[in-house]
Amino acid sequence: MKIIVIGAGAWGTAVAVSAARNPGGHQVVLWARDAAQAEAMATTRENARYLPGIPLPDSLTITSELHEALAHANQGDTPGLLVLGVPLAGLRQTFAQIAHQLQNKQANLAGLIWTCKGLDAESGQLPHEIAQQAWRESGMDLPCGVLSGPSFAMEVAQG
Repeated sequence: MKIIVIGAGAWGTAVAVSAARNPGGHQVVLWARDAAQAEAMATTRENARYLPGIPLPDSLTITSELHEALAHANQGDTPGLLVLGVPLAGLRQTFAQIAHQLQNKQANLAGLIWTCKGLDAESGQLPHEIAQQAWRESGMDLPCGVLSGPSFAMEVAQG
């Protein structure tokens, strides 16, 4: 499966590392909004800022170019899965960026999941409400869901 993880904080990186280590051979791309961070992660094969000491698998591709990360979904016949590993405060903006990048383009995506939880401080909305509003405004439609649980990013990254 092709997995595109948007957000190279602790959770996004942990999900990307876990997916890239999967024996099923997932093709995983991790997007970092900070180009310097993406370059450092690609060079050192570690996210020293958020998950120090956790090696990034060689099979994990890291980029700071959103269009490049999203284009990963269109490589081959298998649909990709889009994972938003961003904090709730950045969820609405991330949806808008993705919708803008995919506007008038066919993306081979099976669905989208997010990893954040809580209430948006400005609107009081839950993540699923933000997702519904963002997709409605963009005119896009993808199956959506949430990935959460009682765990810590470091534990997930450690396997």
